[in-house]
Amino acid sequence: MAIPVPRCGTILGSATCWSGPRRGRRGGGGGRPARRAAGTTKLGLVLPSLLLGALTIPLVGLLGRRLAGPGAGLVAAALLALDALHVDYSRQAVQEVYTAFFGAAGVLLALRYADARRGGWLVASGVAFGLGAASKWSVAFPLAVTLAWIAASHLRERGEPASTRVARVAFAVAALGLVPFSVYLLTWTPWFFQGRDLLDWVDLHRLMAAEVRTHGGFAEADLELPHDAWRWFVQPVAFADFTMGSHGPLAVVAITNPLVWPAALPALLFVARRAWRARRTEDALIAALFLGTYLPFLLTSRPIWVHSALAVLPFAFIAIAAFLARLRDEGARARVALWAYAVVVVVVSVPLLALATGHGMEVGALRGLVELYRPYEGPPR
Repeated sequence: MAIPVPRCGTILGSATCWSGPRRGRRGGGGGRPARRAAGTTKLGLVLPSLLLGALTIPLVGLLGRRLAGPGAGLVAAALLALDALHVDYSRQAVQEVYTAFFGAAGVLLALRYADARRGGWLVASGVAFGLGAASKWSVAFPLAVTLAWIAASHLRERGEPASTRVARVAFAVAALGLVPFSVYLLTWTPWFFQGRDLLDWVDLHRLMAAEVRTHGGFAEADLELPHDAWRWFVQPVAFADFTMGSHGPLAVVAITNPLVWPAALPALLFVARRAWRARRTEDALIAALFLGTYLPFLLTSRPIWVHSALAVLPFAFIAIAAFLARLRDEGARARVALWAYAVVVVVVSVPLLALATGHGMEVGALRGLVELYRPYEGPPR
C-alpha cells in the first residue's frame, strides 16, 4: 500500500514532493525569486521551468559538442528544441525539466575538470548535481555514472605515483559525493528553520523513499496513460494534462516524436560499438550516461510515466546526434537523406508542439488525438 505522500502537498506542515524536496525553495512551482520578478502570475509560477528549459537546449548542445563533435552538438540541441515533451514541461510549474538541466550541467562541468584539471570545475559539477537531486532524485543516476567515469580515468593515468592517483580519486569522491549531499542538505534550510531537526528529516526521507518505491499515480486516470519505461524508445508515448484555462477546458498532450525517440536504441548500439572498437572514451561515457540513467526506470516494477524520461533525454539525444553525425560522413547521398530526414522531423514536430502547448482542440485534425487521451477514454497502449 502506498504511503500517502502527495506529490506537492504537506508533510509535517511543509510543502514537499514525493520524488524530491520542496519545490518552493528554488522556484519550481513558484519559487520566491520568480514571484519577486513576475509576481504570482502564470509567468511568475513557470519562470524557473521556462528559464531552465530554454537554457538546457544550448547546454545539451555544448555537451554534445564536447562528447561527439560540433555537428552532433548542433543536432542534439535542435532535437531538444523541437521535442514536445521538453517544451511541455518547460511551460509547467513543476520540477521535471530541472533533471535535464542539472544532469547535463553536472556532466559538462565534470568534463571541463577532466580537460583542465582544475578542481573548481569538479566542485561546481557537484553543486549542479546537488541542486538537481534537490529537484528530483533521478539526477543521482548521471551523478553516479560521472563519478565512476572520473574515478576510472584517474586510476588509468600512467606515469603518476599510486598515491597521487588515489588522492585524485578521493578528491573526486568528495567533489561528487560530499558536495552534492551538502548542497542537497542546505536546500532544506527553510524547512529546518520551521523547528524541525535531522531526525524529522530522516523520517521524512524514509516516507519519501517508500512513496518512490510504490507510487502509482494521483488518480485512476493516470494509469490510463502509458506508464512503462520500456515503451519510451520503442513506440510513441504520451503524457496528458486536462485542466481549465482562462477560456475554458485546456488539453495539453505531449507525444514523443516517432521519428526521433525510437532512434535512441540503435544510436546507443552505434556509440557502444564505436567505443569498444575505437577505444573512444567519449562514446563510452555517452552510452554509460544513457544506460545508467535509463535502466533504473526500466527495471522498476511500479508505473513510470514518460515525463521522467526528461532525465534521460539529453544523453539519448546526444547518442542520436552522434549517430547522425557519423552518417553525414558516408557521402553525398547520405547527406541528402539526412536533410530529408531533418525536414520530415520538423514537419512532424509542428503538430506535436501544437498539442504540447494546449492548441490541439483548436485544430480539427488534432482534436481526435486529444480525445484519445481524455481521462477514462483509454489512450493507445
